[in-house]
Amino acid sequence: MAEIDVRTVYPNRFYASCDLLAAQPAPVTGWWDAWGMSDPGVAPPVADLVPPAIRAGFALTAAQNTVWAEYGSLGDAVPGAWISYQKALKAIVDGSDTASTTLPASPAGASDAG
Repeated sequence: MAEIDVRTVYPNRFYASCDLLAAQPAPVTGWWDAWGMSDPGVAPPVADLVPPAIRAGFALTAAQNTVWAEYGSLGDAVPGAWISYQKALKAIVDGSDTASTTLPASPAGASDAG
């Protein structure tokens, strides 16, 4: 059997697996380091995986909605924890953070976790 060129089959190094048919953002059911696997044949097909940037995008949209509803629409200052959280997600989305394999924790009590 021919050896799999992992970087061709999995162009992103890190992927999340989740129920792609569920309402998004759906909970992550597993993380995959595609380039670090000793046997890439055991990973799900790339079409069934979600790069962290996409998961971060879902989380960023949810965070922005929460921040607007809880603070912005009322003219209140946004707490620093929410600003830091959004900046961390944005760095994953825009590609300036390529090292994160998990999403940052949402500020306590937030409804956008996941």
